[in-house]
Amino acid sequence: MSKSQSDIQRDPYEPGILPLLGPVPYLTESDREARAMLAGPCPSEPTVWLHATSCEVAVIAAHQGLIPSCWHGGHGCVVFGCAGPEDAVPPRGDAVIEIKSRALPGQQRAWWVPWRLIRGAWMHGKFVTAQQLRDRPLLRETEVCPCACPLSSLVSEQQVLWRSTWVYDDKPLSACCSSPPTSMLDSRLR
Repeated sequence: MSKSQSDIQRDPYEPGILPLLGPVPYLTESDREARAMLAGPCPSEPTVWLHATSCEVAVIAAHQGLIPSCWHGGHGCVVFGCAGPEDAVPPRGDAVIEIKSRALPGQQRAWWVPWRLIRGAWMHGKFVTAQQLRDRPLLRETEVCPCACPLSSLVSEQQVLWRSTWVYDDKPLSACCSSPPTSMLDSRLR
């Protein structure tokens, strides 16, 4: 028996997911409405998507995940990404992170991404697995600051939830991120 779209709920292993309704932080300034929207149905199947960034952020993402820039003083309220390599232009040619998660189509992909959903990154033309990135030292922890928007209470809760995912142990990863270290970009970037 397959699940209907309305039966697809949040997976506690995959927090940071946005509902099918869209990128909630951009849809309302009401805390109550945002919470109701977040309780709605989510994308049903994991998809591989890309996030262009620097090599330093790729290492941080493998350790701690990806967060929206507004959590550290920027203006983006969600994690942006793209579906294919033709749209992934890394700044200064540094890194393109691969993520496998239940994500929205388009550019506004997730509220935030747990580290376990990072598959790896293309860095200077070579694919580096997430484990290889985690083997590199974490030079700095990501500092987050309180959000000044009307959703600040909800954002603070999400920040606490994001930090709670920083568990490094030998437990098996979920099926959505346990694929071998091959990449959708293999043929494009080699």
